[in-house]
Amino acid sequence: MKKRERLVGRLAAFWSSLKCTVILLLGLALLCVAGTLIPQHVIAPVAGQGPGAWFLARLKPTDLYHSLWLVVLAGLLCLNLVLCMRLRLRARGRILAPRFKDAEGISLDAQRQAVKARILEAAPRAMRFQERQDGAATLLFGQTEGLRRPATLGLHASVVLIFVGMHLSAFGIDGKIELSEGQTAAQFIGADGRPRALGFSVRCDQFLVSHYPNGMPKEYVSRLTFLEDGNPRAGGELRVNHPLAYRGLRFYQETYRAQPAVIMTVTDGVNAWSVRVREGDELAMDNGKLRFQVAKIGQDVMRMGPALKLVFDHASAPRHLWLFQEVDRIREAIPDLFERAPSFNPGLIKPYTFALMEIVPEYATGIGIKRDPGAAIVAAGGILMLICLLVVFLVPSLKVWLHLEDREGGSFLKAAATRDGRPEPFPAAWMARIRREGGAR
Repeated sequence: MKKRERLVGRLAAFWSSLKCTVILLLGLALLCVAGTLIPQHVIAPVAGQGPGAWFLARLKPTDLYHSLWLVVLAGLLCLNLVLCMRLRLRARGRILAPRFKDAEGISLDAQRQAVKARILEAAPRAMRFQERQDGAATLLFGQTEGLRRPATLGLHASVVLIFVGMHLSAFGIDGKIELSEGQTAAQFIGADGRPRALGFSVRCDQFLVSHYPNGMPKEYVSRLTFLEDGNPRAGGELRVNHPLAYRGLRFYQETYRAQPAVIMTVTDGVNAWSVRVREGDELAMDNGKLRFQVAKIGQDVMRMGPALKLVFDHASAPRHLWLFQEVDRIREAIPDLFERAPSFNPGLIKPYTFALMEIVPEYATGIGIKRDPGAAIVAAGGILMLICLLVVFLVPSLKVWLHLEDREGGSFLKAAATRDGRPEPFPAAWMARIRREGGAR
């Protein structure tokens, strides 16, 4: 039983020691160095499914900032700080070791109890004293640490809060979505590359971008509308560094890219209609019997000018069809173009005739989507750390030790002091009053 108690005591002493703190901080520093040298956020395939696969994924060196290595080290550091706070709280009221090595003693005519009363009367109001009997002598210990002690504990607590908030952030949402003008989406792409449901829909009503004279982007703004069951519920302008919030999610204007659109006309010999399409769009005709996708839009395809490539999903239709805006000019140069390349014939799919009318410059806005449950905790920890650091460094700490013993015909006093941990002479005004009222010899 005693061996077990000694082992527990040794473990508790180590985990609450400064040595343990230094080791854990070095471990975290090495982990950060490795995260800098090794390319991060590379999705590595992990064989298997379920908790085992998740565990193996958290050990990979390509995502160290979300790995179990960081979680374990940070958790152990939090344990170390909590144990340190516990020791400091238990040490409250304990008299620190006296520092009388270089202190000079003075003989006084007044008796020990009378001198003690004079000392307490002359002491600064903010100083709190503790008393201990040292044989026939009296040891007084005073300190003006009314704010510094809780500030020191607050520093430890702030680090714990920051690490707790950091780990909670791992359970948040971090994704992105890309929208063109008029486009609506109910899903976003998560950090793992998989689509996830928003729980509502978001529509980009308008995207505006302005440029400097040299062509660099000056500002870009997305005007969004949030919809529930197709009905608008909220909206606003999304700007860089001015996010929008809806249902616990925050939307950030992150980027944009050029995404040209095409005005295409279709005629069946009787009716004609036009449609605005973008690369990747899917369309259906003839009551859904003829389906096709816009596979490519180019400004100068095969050096023959603007063109559009359609890919069809129909047994009786060609696999793909190229629509050139200047098809008539091309046929003048190559009269047998349609015979040599049937997929260039805009009227190949009977009874329809397709035509590319215009390529219109458009932009797609890139929106970041985040939910960070640990952000408020990290912010609180940071504010607490700043306040506590200001208190620790700006509020002076004065500690005094006074040793009183009876001597023949009076008493003998030794006094020592430190300020912010550094030895300094005992406060002169205070000592002068003690000498005067105690009857220094």
